[in-house]
Amino acid sequence: MTKIFYWHLIELSPLKTELVNRGIGDTDLTEILDHVEEIIHHRTLSLVYDNLPAKHHREFSYKLAKEPHKREIMVFLQQKSGVDIAELLAENIRLTINEILEELRIIG
Repeated sequence: MTKIFYWHLIELSPLKTELVNRGIGDTDLTEILDHVEEIIHHRTLSLVYDNLPAKHHREFSYKLAKEPHKREIMVFLQQKSGVDIAELLAENIRLTINEILEELRIIG
């Protein structure tokens, strides 16, 4: 996945450890982690749009499309959303990873 403005909030090591402990090979591990990153991305964008006033959606979308890796996007979101967006995103990402880990434990 391309580096994106919230990349610093993602901690996949517990998930990687769980998958490696289950004997998942490198190719499958990469594929699974790509899917996890996609899930995180969709949930993150949904949370952003839910908390960002509609009048700023277009500008956010433009910034995201133009330079998705720029951490200044987080500053923009902090200013325009009126909430601690970094904290919301971090919690959402943490919950998403924990949800996936729990599913693995149920299956496993």
